[in-house]
Amino acid sequence: MILVVGAGYMAREYVRVLKALEQKVLVVGRGESKVKEIREEFNVEAVSGGLELFIKNNSNSAATHAIVCTPVETLSKVTLSLLKYGVKRILLEKPGGGSKEELEQIGKQASESEAEVYIGYNRRFYQSTIEAEKIIKSDGGLTGLSFEITEWSHVIENENVSDIVKQNWMIANTSHVIDLAFHIAGAPLNFSTYSSGKLDWHNSGSRFCGAGITESNTVFNYCGFWDGPGRWSIDFVTRKNRLIFKPMEKLQIQRVGSVAVEMLDNVDYDLDESFKPGLYLQTSAFLARDYSKLCSIEEQLKALSLYEKIANYQ
Repeated sequence: MILVVGAGYMAREYVRVLKALEQKVLVVGRGESKVKEIREEFNVEAVSGGLELFIKNNSNSAATHAIVCTPVETLSKVTLSLLKYGVKRILLEKPGGGSKEELEQIGKQASESEAEVYIGYNRRFYQSTIEAEKIIKSDGGLTGLSFEITEWSHVIENENVSDIVKQNWMIANTSHVIDLAFHIAGAPLNFSTYSSGKLDWHNSGSRFCGAGITESNTVFNYCGFWDGPGRWSIDFVTRKNRLIFKPMEKLQIQRVGSVAVEMLDNVDYDLDESFKPGLYLQTSAFLARDYSKLCSIEEQLKALSLYEKIANYQ
């Protein structure tokens, strides 16, 4: 049985995938209204009252796996409770925890419980990503990387999330882009960062740029203008092609010697159009214990320092 903890948007998307994978699902949420919606829409067992009440009423865990998709503030608490409850395989929504200390606690408890905990960055599993990785390998590897991390301030400032999460938005949300960029290009070895400006909801900065080189000898640069227009995007450059993620879900290509940018029409987007992009393959990999593309707690702890440097949190 797969426990899905949470009853919001992401929980619904995971349940949709799990039903397609013919898995037995039990949803544990807080409020009855959202739990009822999931129960009726997907015809799955779903209970309200929160995880602690569920554990109290069900002393022995029958869950083989759990997927945690609660708000950032509760990811760590929920995961620690599941580990102590005896669940051995846990997939956490990004960023896995609200701080380095929380991630370290999860890692320690997972080790003591002999459990496996991974963080879901679903863009690693986009069908556009998988196709890009094939092309990069065929072209002999990357030579360059450029990405944009612009967030839409006029939207985020009205989001119904805590001020703590907003002040750490680079980790809580923008890390999606950075994670994918360096998942493919390798972790940065040396790089410089610059930032300026500030927002009421993000005091550390509103304009970001930087450059450096990764462990795969790929030079990179990035920018983000949170008080101006823009969007998320990534360009991966090889000697033969520029692979463009704009939007992130689709793959465009610019071939050497040409100024034309064209959509790759041979990419099979069926799964990413039928489900939330990346989620079907990510969930399938998690259930099959294929962790080659999933983000470990150890990997996320290293990445946290990177996100903090880019965002000027340090």
